[in-house]
Amino acid sequence: EPRLLKIFEGVRRFVSRKFPRLGSVTLYFDCPEIIEFRRRNQGYLGERALMHAAHKPGKICTLRWAAGLSDTTLCACFLHEFGHFGNRLAEPAANAWVLENFGIKIEYRGPLDLEYMDPRIARRVLARHSSSVSSPS
Repeated sequence: EPRLLKIFEGVRRFVSRKFPRLGSVTLYFDCPEIIEFRRRNQGYLGERALMHAAHKPGKICTLRWAAGLSDTTLCACFLHEFGHFGNRLAEPAANAWVLENFGIKIEYRGPLDLEYMDPRIARRVLARHSSSVSSPS
């Protein structure tokens, strides 16, 4: 959980430089709704299976075992969830918000059908010394 929190905090710091109101978003672990969703949809690992946003005001919900995902995948997932706070629309709209505001393209890849982004950009987002949120590449 410390690693998951560290990556969340890095992404929150990144998005809140441009959108200060997002600096108050917090992380909620082991959300009962995600656990129930996974119980009802066994084997499904795509959207809403590991994280979701705004069902609890000002919170991104996740499961602790998501910490086993790569830094790049977690960064993309958290950016996507922050996109819901920025746009509050459907799944593609959250990614569109991230692209429009930060120039970061998020796509779905791999056997888990999870968010993906360029690892070089993820490293920059997570770096404390990131010089500009408007040009992350």
